Amino acid sequence: MIVVNKRYHRCSRCGIFKSRDQFYRHRDHGRVRPSSWCKLCKREATKKWRAQHPERAREQDRRANARWYAKPEKRAIAAARTKRWQAERWQDPMYRLAQAEMRRMRYRERAEREGRTVRALPVKNPWTGKRMPVWRLEQAIKARGLA
Repeated sequence: MIVVNKRYHRCSRCGIFKSRDQFYRHRDHGRVRPSSWCKLCKREATKKWRAQHPERAREQDRRANARWYAKPEKRAIAAARTKRWQAERWQDPMYRLAQAEMRRMRYRERAEREGRTVRALPVKNPWTGKRMPVWRLEQAIKARGLA
């Protein structure tokens, strides 16, 4: 293992010098150092190993999931983080607009599969909350300079 300085490290697999944030951290006898393989090489090797040993990979996944579900306090923290993230995400009008478009697409696809005629669905304006035709919402987006 060759360490050039504190910022860069050489991957022993591909031989390229990369910044230390391109390496996973390895804990060794109480000290933390960069892993010998960079993240890209490690991911590639892991993917190959999992393809060659699917039953062992599933067993590892089962054990990891069992450890996770044995810790309800960590699950509660993760659930709260997800809930907070979702609430923040829904405050973004462009995200709400994208979700409305996805709902319309799913509606059209389902109607076509079932052989029904597709009608134009009104949408909610993300700024005012009022329902309006799609074309009018597109005009509002252009007027705001978002498209």
